[in-house]
Amino acid sequence: MKSPAGNKKDTRGSVYCLICTHTVEADIVPTGRKLMVRSGQRCPRCASALDAAYVLGNSPGRRG
Repeated sequence: MKSPAGNKKDTRGSVYCLICTHTVEADIVPTGRKLMVRSGQRCPRCASALDAAYVLGNSPGRRG
């Protein structure tokens, strides 16, 4: 049985946009053991869909 959509906890995190090759912030949804980008988000730099973006971490900001 699937849980209701309101129970999922969205967090902000860093994701890698494949189109503009930059690290941007997006809403991340935990799905089991994986972190996935919330569907329907757009990259703030190039306006491409972040559905296929690679999640770098669940803490916002740059490292290093």
